[in-house]
Amino acid sequence: MKNRSIILETDMLNEAIQALYLTEKMLRKVLNNIYYWKWAIVAIHNSLQGFMVCALSVGDGLDILDKKSMTKWLNAYHNNKSFSNEKLDCFSNLYAKIKSTAMKKYIYSKQYNSSAKQERKIKKLNELRNKFIHFKFSGWHVEVSGMPGIIEECVSIIEFLVFESGNMMLTESKKEHEIKHLIANIKSEISKINTKYIKIQKKEGGEKNK
Repeated sequence: MKNRSIILETDMLNEAIQALYLTEKMLRKVLNNIYYWKWAIVAIHNSLQGFMVCALSVGDGLDILDKKSMTKWLNAYHNNKSFSNEKLDCFSNLYAKIKSTAMKKYIYSKQYNSSAKQERKIKKLNELRNKFIHFKFSGWHVEVSGMPGIIEECVSIIEFLVFESGNMMLTESKKEHEIKHLIANIKSEISKINTKYIKIQKKEGGEKNK
């Protein structure tokens, strides 16, 4: 009797949603163990990237590829050759693309308009994620009081991509409800974390003034 294969099956949308679940889970742990900020940042970065890919992949899917892969794919297409070694574009470029006409997939599609604050937060998110994943320090002290704000900005962008951009038409209302529920839970956890951090900062400020 042959052993049955154990298969992990996923897709772009599932990747984005599952990373959102992980973000929620890690945020629940943050108040008891500050180290879980690492995994909350890695998870929300992965989730935001996933939703950006979903919003940009409508049509021929070329807008999610890096420049080199896109050029090779187009050359192969025009010469009736196959090309399957596509490489996903980096996070920063995908973020730039959701703010560009690359988002104009339909007549009613919208591109994202970011604020200066969001630009700073997303840049910081990418820096933190890369440092966490490619850790190369003998020691590292990380200020975490700004991390709730980073998560909030990411969630705001995800909400736009899913519910306002016009590019993500969820065929299952269950998925839409699932994403809304996760976002609501994440916002609730962030509120709890912010409340605790404000109390800590006020207490420390009061002690310094004594």
